[in-house]
Amino acid sequence: MFTLNEPEPMKRSHIHPLPEYYDRYILLADDIEVADAFQESIHLIDTIDHDRLHQLADKTYAAGKWTVKDILQHLSDIERIHCY
Repeated sequence: MFTLNEPEPMKRSHIHPLPEYYDRYILLADDIEVADAFQESIHLIDTIDHDRLHQLADKTYAAGKWTVKDILQHLSDIERIHCY
């Protein structure tokens, strides 16, 4: 019979060696358990002011630059890519 073991806790400080190139991003993260980081992210997402975000969605900081909506989409895309 197969049993599922409890996952080992993982923090940033447990990654040895740091992958080349990605170290600059990994070092930006807090050294907390991954599960705690997910919970913190969920909390931050839940506190977003959606009305304000809709007001800003098509705004840019300068002519010809990305909109807030474009930036958020890019962040989502790059997170998905980094998962691979």
